[in-house]
Order: sequence, then structure tokens, then C-alpha cells
Amino acid sequence: MWTPARITLYVTSFLAGLGTILAMAGLATYDAAANTIDLHPISVPMVAGLVAPVLSSALAAIAAALGWGKKP
Repeated sequence: MWTPARITLYVTSFLAGLGTILAMAGLATYDAAANTIDLHPISVPMVAGLVAPVLSSALAAIAAALGWGKKP
């Protein structure tokens, strides 16, 4: 089921998506001549501000789906 070709496809897709998200967030620039992604200097408060809302929403959705916090 998990062949090397499938794993390579998933890893490549993940990295391409990550590069796209970084470029959209203004944290990276795509260099078409060299076919590379150049990362900008990243500040920790900015990354925390971008990641915290996404993680908290995901955790809240998981908690709601599992029924956490309901009294027996």
C-alpha cells in the first residue's frame, strides 16, 4: 500500500503546498530563474500569530467532534 512512489508523491505535494503557503503569507519568495524558494527572515511573534488561530480552531473542532466537556 505505501510504495516508495506514493510516499514520494505525498512528500513532494506537501513541500509544494508548504512553499505556496509561505509565499502567500509573505514569508518566502519564489525565484523562477533558479527554481527555488528563498525564505525571508522569520520573526517568532509573527509565526505564533499565524499558527495559533489555526491550531486552536483545529483543536476546538476535534474537541467538539469527540464530545469533550460534556457532563455525564
